[in-house]
Amino acid sequence: MKTWIIFILIFATYQVSFSQKIIQGKVISGQDQTPLFGVNVEIVGKKQSQFTDINGNYTIELTDSDQKIRFSLIAYEVQEIEILTENIINVSLSPRFSQLVLDEKLLEKRKRSQVVSVGYGTANKGDLMSSIASVYQEDISAQPVLNVAQAMSGRAAGVWILPNSGTPGGGISARIRGVNSIGSGCEPLYVLDGIPLNNYNNYGMGSALSFNQGTDLFNAINPNDIASVDVLKDAAAATIYGSRGANGVILINTHRGKAQRTSIRLSSYIGVQNVSKKLPLMNTDQYVNVLQSFFKNINQNPPRPDLFDKTVNTDWQSVFFRPATIQNHEISMTGGNEKTRFYTSLAYFKQDGIIYGSGTDRLSLRLNLDHQVSNRLRVGASVMGSYNRQDMIIEDGTVGNTNMQRIFTRPNIAAYNADGSLYDDPRSGDNPLYLLKNIKNNNQLLNLNANLFAEIEIANGLLWRSSLMTSLINFSESHYFPVYRQNTGTAIVRNLQDYMWGIDNTLSYNKLIEGAVAKHQINALVGYGLQSTTTDRLTGTASGFGIAGINTLGAASTKTDISTFAGAWALQSYFSRLNYSLNDKYFVSLNFRVDGSSRFAANKKYGYFPSLAAGWKISKENFMQKITYIDNLKIRGSWGLTGNQEIGNYTSLALYSGGASYLSQSGYAPVNPANPNLSWETTEQVNIGLDLEMFNNRISFTADFYIKNTRDLLVSLSLPTTSGYSSFIQNGGGIQNKGIELALETQNILSKNFKWTSNFNIAFNQNKVTSIGADIVSNASILRENYSVSSFFGWKTLGIDPQTGNRLYEDRDGKPTTASNDLDKQIIGNAIPQWIGGFSNNFAYKNFDFSVYTQFTYGNQVLNLLKLRAYGNSFPNNSGFSEMANAWQNVGDQTNIPRLDTNLGGTFGNTRYSTTFVENGSFLRIQNLTLGYNLPEKLGKKFALQNLRLYLTAYNLYNFTAYSGYDPEVNSFATNQSSAANFASQGTGSNPTSTGNISMGADNGAYPKARTYLIGLQIGF
Repeated sequence: MKTWIIFILIFATYQVSFSQKIIQGKVISGQDQTPLFGVNVEIVGKKQSQFTDINGNYTIELTDSDQKIRFSLIAYEVQEIEILTENIINVSLSPRFSQLVLDEKLLEKRKRSQVVSVGYGTANKGDLMSSIASVYQEDISAQPVLNVAQAMSGRAAGVWILPNSGTPGGGISARIRGVNSIGSGCEPLYVLDGIPLNNYNNYGMGSALSFNQGTDLFNAINPNDIASVDVLKDAAAATIYGSRGANGVILINTHRGKAQRTSIRLSSYIGVQNVSKKLPLMNTDQYVNVLQSFFKNINQNPPRPDLFDKTVNTDWQSVFFRPATIQNHEISMTGGNEKTRFYTSLAYFKQDGIIYGSGTDRLSLRLNLDHQVSNRLRVGASVMGSYNRQDMIIEDGTVGNTNMQRIFTRPNIAAYNADGSLYDDPRSGDNPLYLLKNIKNNNQLLNLNANLFAEIEIANGLLWRSSLMTSLINFSESHYFPVYRQNTGTAIVRNLQDYMWGIDNTLSYNKLIEGAVAKHQINALVGYGLQSTTTDRLTGTASGFGIAGINTLGAASTKTDISTFAGAWALQSYFSRLNYSLNDKYFVSLNFRVDGSSRFAANKKYGYFPSLAAGWKISKENFMQKITYIDNLKIRGSWGLTGNQEIGNYTSLALYSGGASYLSQSGYAPVNPANPNLSWETTEQVNIGLDLEMFNNRISFTADFYIKNTRDLLVSLSLPTTSGYSSFIQNGGGIQNKGIELALETQNILSKNFKWTSNFNIAFNQNKVTSIGADIVSNASILRENYSVSSFFGWKTLGIDPQTGNRLYEDRDGKPTTASNDLDKQIIGNAIPQWIGGFSNNFAYKNFDFSVYTQFTYGNQVLNLLKLRAYGNSFPNNSGFSEMANAWQNVGDQTNIPRLDTNLGGTFGNTRYSTTFVENGSFLRIQNLTLGYNLPEKLGKKFALQNLRLYLTAYNLYNFTAYSGYDPEVNSFATNQSSAANFASQGTGSNPTSTGNISMGADNGAYPKARTYLIGLQIGF
């Protein structure tokens, strides 16, 4: 009996010692090998669990029946480890990135990791089936850029960034894969840290004050805060944004904090700007000779002898243009631990204009914060505040246009008196320099963006995210024309407030199912979003000021106008995405979004936007394994629908306007008829792509072919005046864009002391109007079926008639004519390039780095209205180009310059829209040249520095172009969006209304771009 008792005790002791096992270990991040705190370590199948300590260590007891341990932490991939015989198990967890907040360290290495934003989420670029172009953080930091647009220009295949002018802080026009619309907006949707921006391109008074260069929200963003820019180009990528994705989507992510000791970065540069090109204007001798010919042609005697004075020779371009400074100073801090991380920055940017009276400055503040509340709850915020001030000259107009006056002011009058005061000759008209220095045109933009979010990991792989977004824009601008001669002064002020709020709620699920034969990866997302915007505007006008310099409206004797405006719109959205992959070889993606917009008719409020994409990684197949130099080969295809809702807020409704007078009684008048069927513009897009990586990723190549068809264009048709209305907006017409995009990245040399990498992209696009009905003409632009949007419409020049000195034009029969018949007009050019691209090369030798970046366009034309106005402006009080000295004078003269007389724009049509003024706009620009030196790491440690870099940069160094104006990269009428859906007439007649979408590529005296030289310093502590 005792023997049995002893045996049982020994067996029980053995069983207890066998069944209880202690496992220890450490859990680290697979990204940076730092310890992970708060990792849930649990026994699979039981409720028993432990958490790692601050050093990532854990201890857990197991029994003999336990088979697996699960390690989980929010924002990291779950990992299960099978229990064998070891007592120490160390684990490395890979990050699983949140839907909108990209991990900072991944962003620093994203060329290697290839993680991109995809809208409400992130993805490995190797798994994408859609077309997305990226601008990386190192592209921005290595070649410091002045704004976000400059960071993107020419770096992303198929993205055409077109500055409206060179004015400091001016607006830009962005076109992704061509022009999709006529009467609706063509700008892509910009999403900053998850916040869709209401970017109207021009908050200014537009044509009321000729501020046509615009004011762009891009200028409110500090470019050094940007960590990445991802451009969603095809429908499969942009469908997740539905009704606002037809023109593409640009996702901008800013830096976020790092789990590290706090580091401080100081960045500063200062530079000088000069006009990059001067136009050949007449000097005094040439001007006097031309005057003599002019009075001979009109058979009159000169009215004043001072017109022939040769004692003064003023180069008005040298007077107007000046060397101008540019500077930027910034401090940023980042740091934190595994629980809390932060990034904050404060920056000041100031750019003086190369023309007196122009310039801009910006003060910006950013705070990005992430906090790990528990192992399953994460909260964060992205907050940006900025203040912009912009001083502008009036450009792109005929009244008070300083560029025009600079060209036309005769050279034999002085700019200054002997004592340095401004010269004022009452016989010669206004001194343009006086007006330039005393006309006040400025605006102030206060911008606040905030995105607060929370993420809850409900279960392993199941993540709920809720975001609250807001944006507040307060924009004010003022214009003051001073008391001058007979003018008693005029002032206009406007204040605009734009407030947006929105919510996004998403539920995402990630699951990896591994079997003996197949591996299934599932990624699903469903979401709900709501966005609402309200706008208030106040405008006041006054005239009659008693004292120069006092320009408040209250000081004026006459208040000529005061008006207010209030409007609102809202968007309700439901969206979903399902990604599936099999064995990391076969991929399918489905997207579906439903948008309800307040802007459309009651029975057309909701639009439905699906997409489908598929991909095949051929390099994963067994038959490819012997081809060792191919790292990745993938083909992909997609189809989808996106929409465009960028029209007026109440366009579908019958509208009435107050202020009407009936028998001396106030009342209301109808201004817009109702359209119960007004709906979206819809763009259908098909994309076929190929991705190839070779030689250990030394060569990366991407090719895309696409066809985009936009239908149900939002256009405005003219109505007879008897209807009581001028126009009626409806859906009708279509546009097609199709093209090929190629991108190549190469690591040419990667030795110990020398590196050379290159990046080249080129995009070919064909644009045509597939359906529009009757021609729509706007000044020198036309919409005609089977021709491109923004085609130029006018006469084909056949030279100068030696007998009369007048221009000859081609009629319908190909014979010479004097352009007396509008039916002789034809399409004479196109503002949209046939192809665009960019090429960058980056070199590094030991501690030195050098980069050169060029961009180019080919096949577009520019309408040189500056040149046209020079020929159309009458003498004797104005000058012109030096080539006018070669004007026709006598019968038989062979020249390309017509006779100069008082009827240049009249019967003989010497200044009609013609091929004379439509010029080749192709160019190759050396956009950026940077030379840098990095302090050796060992030497930096002696001074407690993480890094120190000194660099020299040149922008807009040289432009190879045949264009005779200042710069072919110009778009004077870009901001005429208010009239873009309001064409005044149809048919073949002339139309005085210029529209932003159909009148691209015009140079109406735009502000020239500056050539800029910078010296900068970057220090990290």
